[in-house]
Amino acid sequence: MARTGIPLKPLELKSILVATDLTESADKALQHGIAIAHHYHAVLYVVHVVSSIGFTIAGPNAVQLAAEASERDIDDLITQLTKSGKLLGVDLRPIVLRGNIDEQIDSFVRGHRIDLIVVGTRGRQGLARLFFGSIAQLISKCCCCPVLTVGPHAPGPWLDNPVDLRRPLLFATAFNKASAKAIPYAVSLANDFKRQLLMLHVVPPHRTHFLRKRRSSQDDNESSAIEHLNALIPSDGTSRGTAASLIESCDPADGILRAATRVHAVTIIMGSHRDSFSDLGIRIPWSITNRVNCEAMCPVLTVRG
Repeated sequence: MARTGIPLKPLELKSILVATDLTESADKALQHGIAIAHHYHAVLYVVHVVSSIGFTIAGPNAVQLAAEASERDIDDLITQLTKSGKLLGVDLRPIVLRGNIDEQIDSFVRGHRIDLIVVGTRGRQGLARLFFGSIAQLISKCCCCPVLTVGPHAPGPWLDNPVDLRRPLLFATAFNKASAKAIPYAVSLANDFKRQLLMLHVVPPHRTHFLRKRRSSQDDNESSAIEHLNALIPSDGTSRGTAASLIESCDPADGILRAATRVHAVTIIMGSHRDSFSDLGIRIPWSITNRVNCEAMCPVLTVRG
């Protein structure tokens, strides 16, 4: 991986959007969004979209009533969070939109210059996921900013949590442009929170023969990437940030999930090609991004290349 000229500067998150459907899975994502907004002193938008499907099924009056009910639900949620003290120091702004979820979220992201989207997923599998897809993947497909997916198996926020200090970040890379796009986020998080950064490269089984033929070239790429990451992570007496590598030869999604579980990663960071989010790809349950988002035991940060 060639040096990319990535600047050594902290990650700047000024505006964060939590997409919510007001369910339990969305509450977990909201907790992460609050923790991130608090740490980075960012504005936190909590956005709920009343689907435009209601216009054709039940008429505009039903949609109006649904929007009003959603506004009341969000107000109640904010009241509870405020009373608990969890919103202390957080600028939270509730928003209810109407229309197609992906279009409305994308428009809001662009209009408000959102730096990060946080969304929960229920971890649907099998036919349910095949036919209904995933709101999280719809958002990842349409929006240009990074998306943090919080699955049903992910624990609560780890930022500034002293209990999780020894747990590393896992950066899954394919040594391509999409992976390079995710490097600043991986390095900045390692620097900001003084975490070890583990770089994982998974080689699919059908490509192992190709890997053997080009082992020296692959070793050079890996060594160059590790050297580059370590150069970006300051090494001093107060920093725990270092980079190390892991190599797996298996199905990419299996390799990422297993490695994240084995090292007790607090977050998986990965790049994704723009064209990998085809309409069909969103609904295929075995696609790499979908599986990792749904099955990971920690949050997953996906950066589109």
